[in-house]
Amino acid sequence: MQIHGVVVRLASSCNVTMLLSTSAAAFADSFPLGVDQSSSGTFRYGETDFRASKAIRVSHYDISPGYFRAIGTRLLAGRDFTWHDDAKSPLTAIVNQTFARKVLGNQNGVGLYYRVGDLKQPPVQVIGIVEDMVDRWRTTARLSMPALWQAHGIAL
Repeated sequence: MQIHGVVVRLASSCNVTMLLSTSAAAFADSFPLGVDQSSSGTFRYGETDFRASKAIRVSHYDISPGYFRAIGTRLLAGRDFTWHDDAKSPLTAIVNQTFARKVLGNQNGVGLYYRVGDLKQPPVQVIGIVEDMVDRWRTTARLSMPALWQAHGIAL
């Protein structure tokens, strides 16, 4: 197994790069394919039927810039978060390929929008698409559930 970097849980964030001499470090509120995932009902932008039965369930995570590099996941389109993506910034997210296909209806959905909840909630713009993740520890199967990542400090 190749180690690309170190990701620590949000509660344990510190200067891991210096401590471990790795090439990448990041933090996250939980880990993909873990047991402590959060999920929410998501809708295509422009949807007007907000019944729960119409929602697309997606896993979501709060992460820091550099997270995908640290876990060895490729950014396929768009950009990663920066430290300037904060609570004062427009709502943005990075999504996986499955999310792009199922929610956005487009493999390259950079620049498109979606909603979490109803029309009272502001739309969220996709700034990046990452590959569907592989559970390298248990199997070679890909994570096929739609997933989105938001910059830590920006609550959707």
